[in-house]
Amino acid sequence: MRKFAPLILEPLTQPATRACIFSHGLGDTAHGWIDVLRDLQQQPRLATYRFILPTAPIRPVTINGGMPCPFVFSAQTTREPRAPKHRES
Repeated sequence: MRKFAPLILEPLTQPATRACIFSHGLGDTAHGWIDVLRDLQQQPRLATYRFILPTAPIRPVTINGGMPCPFVFSAQTTREPRAPKHRES
């Protein structure tokens, strides 16, 4: 299992007053989102945010037939979970 250090984007012009931990999706990495978050830092309301971008470890993924890729949770299926049936009391 390969692990990566998180990327940390400090605010560009002022000290950080807030932080946002941003998680990527299945098969992606923090590097896939760094440009998007740099663009977000240009917005005045996000100018004091420190963005923390962890990359999930690379492991075999059940839904990908065991092929390794970065992920946090291993899904067994792409189907929606079924809601429990209502029982009369």
